Amino acid sequence: MSGHDLAWARRAGGRLSRREELVYLLAAARVAVRRRRPAGKGGRDGAVRPDLDLAERPPDSAFARAAFEASRAADSSAGRAVLAHCLRTWLWADVLGRANGLRPDPELLYAACLLHDLGLTPAHRGRRGGCFAVEGGLAALDLATAHGYPRAEALADAVVLHLDVTVPVARGVEAHLLNAGAAADLLRARTHEAGRGVRRAIEERHPADGLGAGILGPLREQAALRPRSRIGVLERRLGFTSRVLAARAPR
Repeated sequence: MSGHDLAWARRAGGRLSRREELVYLLAAARVAVRRRRPAGKGGRDGAVRPDLDLAERPPDSAFARAAFEASRAADSSAGRAVLAHCLRTWLWADVLGRANGLRPDPELLYAACLLHDLGLTPAHRGRRGGCFAVEGGLAALDLATAHGYPRAEALADAVVLHLDVTVPVARGVEAHLLNAGAAADLLRARTHEAGRGVRRAIEERHPADGLGAGILGPLREQAALRPRSRIGVLERRLGFTSRVLAARAPR
């Protein structure tokens, strides 16, 4: 399931209808069941994956730098936890793309990852729409348009879509990898595809110390304020932030 893009955001403002909520919950339940299946010795299929190298540096373009600065400037959380999550999301998106032979536009992928949680920051939350991912998408669209970025709509689509349960590659390689990267960082989803040591390497580069206050706290706040949004449904019906904590607990 993946239909909550920029066009939907403009039409619905980020609020799910009753039918959409049911479809969304069914998709989330199917994914949760798949994730509970035990992995083999090295992964879901039992194969031991070699560790993939992390990207050494982001794309070197004016818009990539603008996206980083926008994310950094908007984040007032302790230790810039939102920015750190966005950077970990990019690293995960990049390695999962390479692990699966996908070829995203590097600039678009980086910008989408860096901007995807703008709606959780004080500078943008509560301003437009009924969903923080919609606010982030609209803010990303504004930034891209101001800089003359030619793929502004695709960028906004990816940011709005990232809160869907899954995003098929057909909706855009970059949107798919943003969704996968964020799920890898928060829920440890698909991390086995990149090799055993990649998670440690990513979190050494961008520590997750402020995740609780910087990301999970604002997510709970958004869920309470906007119960008909996707995060509202996930938190109210499935205890999303508790699942994040459980997934990240030491084993």
